[in-house]
Amino acid sequence: MRHLIIIAACLVLVGCSKKELRQLGDISYDRLGEVCQDNKWHWLLDIEATNSRDSVYLDSRGLGRKVEINSRSLDTASHLYQLLAETCKEDSLYIELTAVEFYGSLKGEVPKHLSDSERIHVNVWMRDKLTDIGYVSFKQTFEQQVMASYTQQNRWNATLDTNTQIYYELLKRSESNQEKFNKAKVKYVLKSLNEQVIAYSKDGDPFVYDINDKAVIGGIQFLAKKLKVGESARALVPSSQAFGAYGNMRVSGYTPVVLELEVLEHIQ
Repeated sequence: MRHLIIIAACLVLVGCSKKELRQLGDISYDRLGEVCQDNKWHWLLDIEATNSRDSVYLDSRGLGRKVEINSRSLDTASHLYQLLAETCKEDSLYIELTAVEFYGSLKGEVPKHLSDSERIHVNVWMRDKLTDIGYVSFKQTFEQQVMASYTQQNRWNATLDTNTQIYYELLKRSESNQEKFNKAKVKYVLKSLNEQVIAYSKDGDPFVYDINDKAVIGGIQFLAKKLKVGESARALVPSSQAFGAYGNMRVSGYTPVVLELEVLEHIQ
């Protein structure tokens, strides 16, 4: 009898300790901190998402970088936007909602392993909120850290050019003299940090670099001017000397790239 009373008391305590969720539209939620408002549009989050079978299918904390959201791109009328916008830096939010509302509000697509109507449980940690200037500083600092780590892990014997922030390493040297030129034939390959080829010059059809062509990315300009005829080098090129803050169809913004280039000849 005494054991039954103890068990019953424990059940009561557990039931009482479970916090009742609040409701906003079809979203059930609980917030750890206070509601706050600010004009910082760039959000850095960690997200843990669990499906209806209580199986964690997403945990950004193991990715080595934060989930980045530009809140200007979201549907500001959505309930999820409202909850995130009112979550302060270093606070957290627990939400229960349908997969389609979660991913749709974030301008994404529901993963194939989830149905649109499946209710998922999501923990959100608001790690930081940044202004436009603060976001640029964050991305540049993160990029510099990635580049330094890449050269160390891949054991590059690289020199850092402080003007361009390009890391470069000579692969083949030449005893020829450095010449002034207007155009040069170069062979190159441009790759992502995970070795995916982005662009390259074809065998037998070298790229003609013209020093007056400012549309050529800074990394190619830098190596073409730095190297003598017959020399080659590899370089880790920051986004400021590659595809910039916005990137293109193949490269994201603020993304460094790897360039290998050989100067074949000066033609003018």
